[in-house]
Amino acid sequence: MAPLYDVPDWRIKMASFGRYIMPWFYPLKRKDVDRDVFIGRVTDYDNTINPDDPALQEWLVEATRLPMDGIDEMRQMSVLGRKLWPKIHQPVIVFQGGNDPAVYTGNTEKLFQMLSTGDKEMKLFPHAGHEFMRPVEPIHPVVWQKTLAFIKEHSEIGEKKPTPLNAPSLLVKKEDGR
Repeated sequence: MAPLYDVPDWRIKMASFGRYIMPWFYPLKRKDVDRDVFIGRVTDYDNTINPDDPALQEWLVEATRLPMDGIDEMRQMSVLGRKLWPKIHQPVIVFQGGNDPAVYTGNTEKLFQMLSTGDKEMKLFPHAGHEFMRPVEPIHPVVWQKTLAFIKEHSEIGEKKPTPLNAPSLLVKKEDGR
């Protein structure tokens, strides 16, 4: 779901150096960051919260800090992922939002092409963003349904498989008859 192929901003790549100078990044201290994304996450958990409350706005600035080490780990994972994606041979379904500011559709298509498996599909939701698994997103139930359908198609959900304990060919009688 919105898999990372490369980080969306060159400044994230600078985290490999910045992590030694600045331990935390405060996104809401920047003028170019969409505050509504953070407010939306808070109101997802409690819709009685007043998003216009100045105390909440002030608290969010400090509460939404991100560790620079974690940002650099994300960058490192994207590099490692580009090495590992071609080694996947299991069935894969990739979901991507067309309005995703964090994972660009073009990069997801590159990633999809790198997958070695012949059993792969990509679902693009043109009007969805990055967080289409949030219950408030209109596409949320569709993604769940498609995920469940994929799992059912590629697994044996609901079928009992013989286990060593109940498979007749694997039962062993002990000398005392048990």
